[in-house]
Amino acid sequence: PVFSFGHDSSGPGGTGMQFDGVDDYVDFGNSATLKPPLPITILAWVNFEQLGSYEFLFLNDEMVSSYNGFLLAKTSADQIYVNYGDGIGAGPTDRRTKVGTTTLSVETWYHVVAVIRGPSDIDLYINGVDDGGTYSGTGGSMAYTTANAKISNNINPFNGSLDDVRIYNRALSADEIRQHYNQKKPILHLKMDEGSGTTAYDESFNNNDGTIYGVQGTATGTHSTTVLQDTSKSWTADEWIGETATIYSGTCATVSQTI
Repeated sequence: PVFSFGHDSSGPGGTGMQFDGVDDYVDFGNSATLKPPLPITILAWVNFEQLGSYEFLFLNDEMVSSYNGFLLAKTSADQIYVNYGDGIGAGPTDRRTKVGTTTLSVETWYHVVAVIRGPSDIDLYINGVDDGGTYSGTGGSMAYTTANAKISNNINPFNGSLDDVRIYNRALSADEIRQHYNQKKPILHLKMDEGSGTTAYDESFNNNDGTIYGVQGTATGTHSTTVLQDTSKSWTADEWIGETATIYSGTCATVSQTI
């Protein structure tokens, strides 16, 4: 792998790791700390470079003769899935699997989370949102061998970039997952600082920019909190001197004028 541009909960930037989809992988050895019992949570920022193939993101027990440990990966239909094995069998149905519903795109950063609590209690999240999904296969408790844990492998290599990969030996809540995704930023954040142009830019991760319509202009003059609200009074010339009047119009910007 090579170090490349990354992405984390503060947005794009920093450094990630890019895999070539051929023979790139990271080997963590047979560490007991990477093989906890259930529940478990796996999360990462992922950017795919190709579609239409199975790609392994992270597996913590690469034993090919029987199904053990957990695997976070992408299906050939381009959906995220997670599964785990109880050490019994090595056929297609011998791992408990959940496949998400979102169809992924290339060259797009996704925050991917899998929470495994048990065979009928698995959650997948894409960008902080529960992705639903369907179950298949069998499984009970998590089983392990002495096989190594890896990011990607030579059987179903990953082609793309990864950043901020994390594993927890507990089930993260939906609120914690949202915190990891965008630091609990709002779904829409308009600073209104553009000053010109026809676009109101959304500063959240959701890119909900707005198009501005109608008469536009830039306000001039100085702002004052002093407003002549008593319209029933007959003001003398001396009383007007030094006051600031706020002028309102339905077709132009509000301006203040010192008299």
